[in-house]
Amino acid sequence: MQYLSKDFSIRDLAKECGVSVSTASKALNGYTDISPRTREYIIRTANKHGYIPNNSAQNLKRHSSKNVVLLINDPQHPTINLMVMIYTEITKRENYKLIIRYTNGEDMIAEALRAIKGSKAVGIAMMGDSIAGREKEVGMFGIPVMLIELTDHLDLKKADNVSSFYINDIKESYQMTKYFIDKGVREIALFTTEEDGPKVGGLRSKGYRMALTEAGIGISLDRIVIVEDIYFKSGYEAAKRLIENRVPFSALLCVSDNLSMGACRAFHEKGIKVPGDIMVAGFDGSTFTDYSIPSLTTSYIPVEDMFRESAHHLMDMICRNAERRFKCYSGSILEKESTMR
Repeated sequence: MQYLSKDFSIRDLAKECGVSVSTASKALNGYTDISPRTREYIIRTANKHGYIPNNSAQNLKRHSSKNVVLLINDPQHPTINLMVMIYTEITKRENYKLIIRYTNGEDMIAEALRAIKGSKAVGIAMMGDSIAGREKEVGMFGIPVMLIELTDHLDLKKADNVSSFYINDIKESYQMTKYFIDKGVREIALFTTEEDGPKVGGLRSKGYRMALTEAGIGISLDRIVIVEDIYFKSGYEAAKRLIENRVPFSALLCVSDNLSMGACRAFHEKGIKVPGDIMVAGFDGSTFTDYSIPSLTTSYIPVEDMFRESAHHLMDMICRNAERRFKCYSGSILEKESTMR
C-alpha cells in the first residue's frame, strides 16, 4: 500500500477517480498506455490531496541507467501536450525512458532531490521554480540537468552540468504593465503569488513595480494582492476582496491567465464590466483566453518551442556531451477584448 498520510492511499485515489488501482498507479508513474485525459484527471485529483507515492525513491533506484527524470513542482502545469513533447523527444532515443516525479512543497522537493541523487538517472529536466535557492545542490548532481521555464536569476555560474531555457519574467511583466500605462491607466492592481523573491511571482511583481516607478506612479500596497496559487478560485476570491475593500483600480494584471479568468467571474457577479469598468490581462498565452467572455489579453510565451528545444538539448548533453546552454524566450502581448476600450 502507498500512502501520503494514514487517511489517503492510492486505493482511495483510484476510488475517487473511478479507475482501478493499476490505472491510478500508471498515471502517477508516467506510463503512456492510458489516455492523456484520464492521466491528467488522476494527477489533478492526486495533487488535490497532496498525494505522492512513498516508493518513488525505490522506483528511481531500480531503473536502469537510461532513465531521464522529469521533476515538476505543479501537477496542473504544464499541460499534458507539453509533457508529451518532452516525452517524445527523450523516448525516441533507443532505450531511454522518462520518469515523471511530482512535488508539492519544500519537503517533497527535498525528498525528490535525494531520490534522484541515489538513482542511476542519466539526466534530469526540472520545471517550475522549485529549485530557487537550491542551485548549488543541483549543480553537484554530476549529470546533465535542464531547467525549463525557469528564470535567468538563478546562480548557475559554477553549475557546469546545468542548462536553462527560460523566460525573463521581469521583462514580460514590465512590458505588460507599461501596456496599461500607455493606455492612460494609472491605478493598476496586481494579483501575484509573492511580492518579492526569486520565483516567478516575485519576479513578475518586480517588473510591475519597475514600470510604475519609471512612469512616476506611486506603488499602492492595497492594489497588490498575494494569492495562494495561480488558479481560477484564487483569482475569483482575490477580486472579491478588492471589491469588498473598495480599493480603487481601473486595470488588473494577473501573473497567470487562470487568475484573470477567476477575477472576471467575480467582476461579472458584481455587475462590473470588463473592459468598460476594469481592464484585465494575464500571463502564459493559454488557449482558453480566446474563448472566455470577454476574450482575455495575455502575454504569450512560445512554450511549445521552449519545451521541445530544451528536451532536445538535454538529450544532446546526455548522448553527445554537448556543452551547457542558456536561452531566453521573449513573449508578446496578445491584445483581446478584455483590454479594448
